[in-house]
Amino acid sequence: MKRIHLIHTNDIHSHLEAAAQIDTYVSRQRKQWEEKGEVGFLVDIGDHLDRARWETEGTDGLVNRAILETSEYDVVTLGNNELLTFSHDDLYAMYTKSSFYTVCSNVEDPLFLPYQLYECAGVKLAFIGVTVWFDQLYQSLGWKVTDPFVAVRSLTEQLRAKGYLILVLSHLGYPSDVKMAEEIPGIDVIMGGHTHHLLVKPEKINHTTLAAAGKYGNYIGHLQLLCDDEGNLVKVEGGAFPLEEEPSPRILAIIKEYQGQASEYLNQPVAELEEDLIVQWDKETPLPNLLADSLVKWTGVEYGLVNNGQMLYSLPQGLVTKGGLHTTCPHPINPVVIELNGKDLRYTLEESLLEEFIMMKLQGFGFRGERLGSMAISGITVKYNPMNPPYQKIQQIFMGKDLLVDDNIYHIATISMFVYGKGYKLLSKGRVLHYYVPEPLRQVLANGIQSYHLRKASKQKRWIISSPKEEHVDNVPEGK
Repeated sequence: MKRIHLIHTNDIHSHLEAAAQIDTYVSRQRKQWEEKGEVGFLVDIGDHLDRARWETEGTDGLVNRAILETSEYDVVTLGNNELLTFSHDDLYAMYTKSSFYTVCSNVEDPLFLPYQLYECAGVKLAFIGVTVWFDQLYQSLGWKVTDPFVAVRSLTEQLRAKGYLILVLSHLGYPSDVKMAEEIPGIDVIMGGHTHHLLVKPEKINHTTLAAAGKYGNYIGHLQLLCDDEGNLVKVEGGAFPLEEEPSPRILAIIKEYQGQASEYLNQPVAELEEDLIVQWDKETPLPNLLADSLVKWTGVEYGLVNNGQMLYSLPQGLVTKGGLHTTCPHPINPVVIELNGKDLRYTLEESLLEEFIMMKLQGFGFRGERLGSMAISGITVKYNPMNPPYQKIQQIFMGKDLLVDDNIYHIATISMFVYGKGYKLLSKGRVLHYYVPEPLRQVLANGIQSYHLRKASKQKRWIISSPKEEHVDNVPEGK
């Protein structure tokens, strides 16, 4: 019986210290393989990079490349973090002439291979990469991304006929992995990511084994393929194991080396503040207002919406650097313009006044903060009574100088997180007019904060508490 090892990682999200632990684990395993005359592969399933980590931001991902090469990864695939938050030039620098192979069968670009083939000990292995299909988003970035199921089905049929075991590196998420195992015959193993799911024990669907190692390097995946003398797969053993290793000194040295390069970039000045720009998640404050105004300036539309929780810290008086903005707004989240009717906008603004929304804890879709927070608005003025019942707090909404009309259509500058359905559900129903990628929010904020006019305007109140004498309702939103 021949034993082939597959060590797989996914959704590291630039937890670089975890990458140092991974290196220790893999180095020890490789020595054991060599002693036993066995072979193995180290693969990554995408979202190894995350601009929320300052070393990744400050080196455009080159610290991650150095780690992948030093740890001697064999094959990697692409996550949405790689494709959506890095430019073409960044990714070409990241992957061109690297020591590892980058495979992604549903991204049509000469930089990425659809698959990588190996033959060892008489066993033929095909590693097929595939990533999540955000069609409109990727088109706006100039990437041609196709249906992952079509790509995997076609390649599985071709390569299976040539005697290869089919090993899919899937950055599609657990539901899609299950569907793929159910619908595409011939796949031997799917090593998954994207939804951060953890399969301590692999699952078996039909003849396909599903494996996944959670997120952030808290676990590491380690499978063994047991094959007969003819190269046929007999059994899959292993699973995902807690990563409890001493950090590798050579990876820690790489992190330290690239910290110097990152610091040089992040210490670049952006603006000089004449006074503090404060953020409080549960009330209107200047810094989130400035971000909302910056979205309007960046996109050229009249109105803007963004949650206060995007701002993690206040900015103190004095010099603001790129690093300071990164600390304050680390999210790989992008600007977007949507078309929204007045009734849905009104309902969303009512939601934003409720404690359950202000204190909502969020994870994923680029958000690296803690809570949703209140809503910062631009070009919009809301008069409301906080003592009124839910969904009856707002008396008037002014879009510029005019009262909001429920049947009117408004162009709103907001953020990609809302389009994906995180936070305020009705915002995800708005028609997307334009994605601004790969520019993250902090780049938009950097542009806006340089304007003295916007800094001054950020202190102007947009949410006005009305007195009982003023109280009247233009249109009460229908329940949804």
